[in-house]
Amino acid sequence: MLAASAAVLTAIGLTLSAATTPASAAAARSAVWVGSPINGSWAMWDGACPGAVYPSSACSWPTVHHTFRNGMPYVGDWSVDLGVGAGQDVLLYAAPNDTWRTISAKVETIVLACAVRSGETYEQTRARGGNAVVVGLYEGGTRIGWVTYTHVNPAVGAGQWVDRWGTRIGTVGAYTPNSCWTGVHLHVEMTNETNYSCFNNGWGSGQAMSRTNFIGFLGGAYRTAPRQSCP
Repeated sequence: MLAASAAVLTAIGLTLSAATTPASAAAARSAVWVGSPINGSWAMWDGACPGAVYPSSACSWPTVHHTFRNGMPYVGDWSVDLGVGAGQDVLLYAAPNDTWRTISAKVETIVLACAVRSGETYEQTRARGGNAVVVGLYEGGTRIGWVTYTHVNPAVGAGQWVDRWGTRIGTVGAYTPNSCWTGVHLHVEMTNETNYSCFNNGWGSGQAMSRTNFIGFLGGAYRTAPRQSCP
């Protein structure tokens, strides 16, 4: 990923929340396998990363990269900036870890990726950074957690139930450079309702990735703290 892509969302307006993140619970929800939404590259551990601590806007590595609420109950458990070309389709890939379970997906909300400036219209704000599309994953009527795709031009609507495998969420946007958006990339974050989601520990700095490649688990009881890799 370009260095500019690592220093992203510096002044994004979706303020970090002090809301309590999900606590460990006796009954962990089902685990859902989540795949890469794009053909691109994993975050780079570059010159901005040594010594970086959460919440970092300069380092895109999932142990320190910043997360947001995006109108949902909890701050994201972890996030990463994926390197990708503008205009590429962003596709949802999610599957139950236990294949006999039934998992469904719903677009929970679509919010602006950047803060509204004084006197600015909705469309003017969106032109600076696009939208964040939040997709909830469910087993029956119970939400397991959600995946958020940010800096996207949406192709779905809030409240819409969608196919969990291959749904086109939107396209990666290209916007006017500003402190909210400093280069083409896709910000992805994952959040559990119970315990914490985790990211694939097999990815290396800037490693090429293809659609459906495993990026992390929602649900299950793999971790009891945020920003941790899957065991």
